Amino acid sequence: MAQERIPMRITVESEIVSGGESQTVRHTSRGCLKRAAGVSTLTYSEKEAGGDAVFTTLAFRSPARSLHLKRRGGVRCEILFDPHVPHTTCYEVPPYRFDLTVHSRIVEAEMDEHGGRVRLEYDREVGGETGRIRFSLSASPEEESV
Repeated sequence: MAQERIPMRITVESEIVSGGESQTVRHTSRGCLKRAAGVSTLTYSEKEAGGDAVFTTLAFRSPARSLHLKRRGGVRCEILFDPHVPHTTCYEVPPYRFDLTVHSRIVEAEMDEHGGRVRLEYDREVGGETGRIRFSLSASPEEESV
């Protein structure tokens, strides 16, 4: 079965709560949804504060019980979000490397050719610092140019 490749408009909002302070980051970008064998793979790019491009891929089945995130570019990591299993991985912001541990609280993802949403809430420990992250992503098909 051939993969469907659907251009998407992506809106991401992340709230980071750490040390009693909260920071919210919001951005939009273009991405691509691929669907094959019941697995949705959403890929998009974003710019980090330092200006480096980061390419993010989310893979999950709909509805999601777990979600795999992979980032490449200015930030490198692979994270499995599963509410039943803490996940420890390497988080790289070259030239620095940190151990990152994620304790997922909420993992929700529903996506089809009409778009959809991803919602994550998790506690993270990195470089001796702890915090809570609330991540939401919405995707909608790109309007075709005439």
